[in-house]
Amino acid sequence: MPGPVINMVLHDRKLTVKPGSELRSLFGPISVQTPFTVGGDSLPVNRLPLTDAHYTQEDKSLNHEIWNVIPLGPKGEVTPTGYNAMNHAQKTLKFSQFGLRRLGHVIAPQVLGDLRIRKANLTVEPLPELVERLEVMKNKANNLFSEGRLRAAMQMYRDAVYALYPWTGSAILFNSTNAFKYGIAQLALWSNMATTALKLGRLEGGFSDWFTTAKSCAEVVTDMRYVSSRTLARALARVAEITHEIGQFRPDLRLFDSCNWRLGVGPEIELSNLLALGDGGDQEWVHKDCFDLHICESTARAQKKIAALPDRGAVIQLYTGVTLKISFR
Repeated sequence: MPGPVINMVLHDRKLTVKPGSELRSLFGPISVQTPFTVGGDSLPVNRLPLTDAHYTQEDKSLNHEIWNVIPLGPKGEVTPTGYNAMNHAQKTLKFSQFGLRRLGHVIAPQVLGDLRIRKANLTVEPLPELVERLEVMKNKANNLFSEGRLRAAMQMYRDAVYALYPWTGSAILFNSTNAFKYGIAQLALWSNMATTALKLGRLEGGFSDWFTTAKSCAEVVTDMRYVSSRTLARALARVAEITHEIGQFRPDLRLFDSCNWRLGVGPEIELSNLLALGDGGDQEWVHKDCFDLHICESTARAQKKIAALPDRGAVIQLYTGVTLKISFR
């Protein structure tokens, strides 16, 4: 029989574990509301019959159908097509569209115009070359971020997001195998934008629109269908941080969650820490076993990692930026 249950509640980022204890989620298997991401690859979706030849553009016969996944307005802006009428994959896309509208104050008109022209001409870049090019853009944006040139970094991440279209991590265009095979699931552009916008908000001081932008970008990741364990863990950590920042200046906006962040309590930070502690890496689809409920917060891997620690405990620096001090008693 397992010992006392240890809920993943981290006061001051410290976790005390009794020998033989079993980690459990405090918030349960549906703690983080990420709709439209369950179902695995068995989910009945009207997926386009795309093959490798379509992804590499040796076959362009379905380019019109591929572009139809992206609804554009007359100026090239990404527009929703009716929430209730959309199927599962289109609902997932809507969250990305909302995040893009949040980036309106950093979107140049020529970017939207280029998107409209590409759709009109049914221009689809071969996916392998495109992802390679976007990785280069992302790395340049990362360097700009490191140099403190945050607005320039934000703009380059944004340009990469728009350059990716019409390819997007939608179940209409991909199953999980192809999403990870071609690198769509690992780009982490939205996660990086969330981190950048959060830092911009902190530099501005007070209540900043950048916090709202950061939260929208992070929530695009949490609502993504195809996302790696590491990318989701980082995004959840950003959601918790951003909620705390907003709560400091607008206590009327989700103050409870803001208080939770200070205490190390809350579904987002709990799941982030569990995912980061277990560390499924960048090549694992975090929702692969989430058929009816979200069980991606399964603690088995984290439990195994804790069990392997020395008796004296350990201090673990998670890639999300959180430091855990784990002790046994």
